[in-house]
Amino acid sequence: MSEIFKCILRDDHSMLQHLLTNSHIWVDIMDENGNTPLMMACRMGFVKCVRILISNGTDVLHVNRIGINALTLASLSGSIEIMDILLKVSPIEQFIQRTIISPLSAAIFAGHLEAVQYLLQLHKPLYDTITREGNSPLMLSIMFERPEIARLFWNEPAHFKNDLGMTALDILEYRAKFMEH
Repeated sequence: MSEIFKCILRDDHSMLQHLLTNSHIWVDIMDENGNTPLMMACRMGFVKCVRILISNGTDVLHVNRIGINALTLASLSGSIEIMDILLKVSPIEQFIQRTIISPLSAAIFAGHLEAVQYLLQLHKPLYDTITREGNSPLMLSIMFERPEIARLFWNEPAHFKNDLGMTALDILEYRAKFMEH
């Protein structure tokens, strides 16, 4: 494992700054999954490391091997501060176009209500986003058992169906039956 990744894992921002200033370490070195140090810092919620990496020219729009970028990972961590930092470097549309899992879907999955609210406030079209499987934010909220988040989307048309032909109510009923067994 590269020294830069070790610094991130320890949230050792002083050593990280030292390495980037005094060594010839590439700021966007990748691990075996194509993750950069920025991506690791975003997922772990390490704000100071994120700031240092950005100030040293990291590529905020880099996508790893499975198609996820730094904003999606910041959404998984629930760090609004990191999401805000990233979005000051590049607009949300750039991040959304370059990821297989949207930042909104990641925040819903992780149950980060405040992150979901932040993203919706920032970019109204996210209310209408649909995953590759045809699921709406309301459907995801129900699937991942996030009732506090589902309430944000409750005005979604009840007739909307995903690729399996299920409405949000169908998903809720299916989950209830599944939980009985």
